[in-house]
Amino acid sequence: MTAMQGALDPAKVGRTMQEFARENQRMEMAGEMIGDAVDGALDADETEDETSELVGQVLDEIGIDLATSMQ
Repeated sequence: MTAMQGALDPAKVGRTMQEFARENQRMEMAGEMIGDAVDGALDADETEDETSELVGQVLDEIGIDLATSMQ
């Protein structure tokens, strides 16, 4: 038991735990940033599809208006 206590320096264990906590926070922040980037990339595709659909609707409406005004 005494040999084991000598091998485990409480100050060193404390420093290691603090370093682990810092690295864990960095990993969490990196994970959040990656998740946000992926969400942003996926949202851009959906936004592009919605924009194309709206443009198509507007052009259809203009086309209908132009066709009726040309008669």
